[in-house]
Amino acid sequence: MANRRISPIRLYVAATATVACVSMLLAAGAKGPWPGAWGVFVFLTVGILLDVTSNQAKVGGITGSVSFLVDLGSSILFGGFWGGLIVGGSALLSNLALGKEPIRALFNTSQRIVSVVVASLVYGWLGGATPPVFLVNASATPFPQIVGGILAFLRSEEHTSELQSPC
Repeated sequence: MANRRISPIRLYVAATATVACVSMLLAAGAKGPWPGAWGVFVFLTVGILLDVTSNQAKVGGITGSVSFLVDLGSSILFGGFWGGLIVGGSALLSNLALGKEPIRALFNTSQRIVSVVVASLVYGWLGGATPPVFLVNASATPFPQIVGGILAFLRSEEHTSELQSPC
């Protein structure tokens, strides 16, 4: 009988998938109401399209996929559980559509679930609301405060770029 060892990569992928399942179980205890078929469909479709079309964001010399916007948006709007399902579904379907190896598709799906669900759980434990209050109740964040914050940010960016320029 041959001694068959499991490769370290397979163990790592299995551990990542296990962490994804455990994080989803933790998030299920704090899940919000069903976001509705339309919300899930839109986020799932946009996530798949962004992954499959390989839209890349280029910052400096680094490139990366812009599908993280769907990951963030789904967890902010729907919470960790529903965000994890949406992100996991879009990651799995897009990886399969791109013809990735099953082990690679499992890892990519699992790591995205873990990142979204754990971030959402930490956000909730720190006191964050899902969805955030300013998205539910527009009067909770007055318009002048928003404009003032944006202007302050833009002014600070101008001064920061002046300080960092070598000339």
